[in-house]
Amino acid sequence: MTGEAWYDRFAPIPLETTLAGELQFVRLFEDGRPVAAVIAATDGPAGEPAAYLVRPGDDPRLVDTLERFDLLVATMDNALREVELGEWRALPGHWPRDLVRLGPAVLVLAGLR
Repeated sequence: MTGEAWYDRFAPIPLETTLAGELQFVRLFEDGRPVAAVIAATDGPAGEPAAYLVRPGDDPRLVDTLERFDLLVATMDNALREVELGEWRALPGHWPRDLVRLGPAVLVLAGLR
């Protein structure tokens, strides 16, 4: 992966992707400053827990899917080893569920917009 940014290994996904169930997010830090966030949903588009990377000026990217939400969240340190994770926080249930609106809202909440 010489010359590639750490986030380039995660594939961009369609903006119209919709999430369901419980939603959580975590801020990602490089050199002590926030650079991105991950949104984790108990029910991703395929009906299983999924985690998505959101960054200012970039399309959402799929980080990982697993059968169990607790394991998905617990493995994010390993999946995102180049950056430091903050504390996981729940997102309000009334927030948008489509990534085209949810991604930018999370970035504002994370202090990235």
